[in-house]
Amino acid sequence: MIDRTNILRAAQGAMRRAIRKLVLGSMYKVLRAKSHNTNYKIQDTIILVDGNRLIPKLKLPQRTIVKGDQKVFSIACASIIAKVCRDQIMIRYAKTYPQYGFAKHKGYGTKEHFAWLTTIGPSLIHRRSFTLTSKLL
Repeated sequence: MIDRTNILRAAQGAMRRAIRKLVLGSMYKVLRAKSHNTNYKIQDTIILVDGNRLIPKLKLPQRTIVKGDQKVFSIACASIIAKVCRDQIMIRYAKTYPQYGFAKHKGYGTKEHFAWLTTIGPSLIHRRSFTLTSKLL
């Protein structure tokens, strides 16, 4: 996805899909709760976005917060969860591509990672649009 659009649009798309899943799940829970509790109220929601760009095609109130992960606890928590999930994905990829050392560096731009890229070239999961990868192709 990143290679087809760019990293910003890919991240915004991922955020939009995650928010839509949360909203649909919440609506289901509200409908179930309403059948048991007629006093149940939905609170107003605002989407806090780390950075300076709103999420396009999302029809919910949003507020951008530059360096939000340093200023807002919920954004910091979401950032940590995203990093841990990404690292777990890279550990799984390490089983398919053991020669790249993903289990150790998780795909981050370490000297070891760049050395492997230079030595054996990019794998199928490497971003083609990344500067070093594009030079090796």
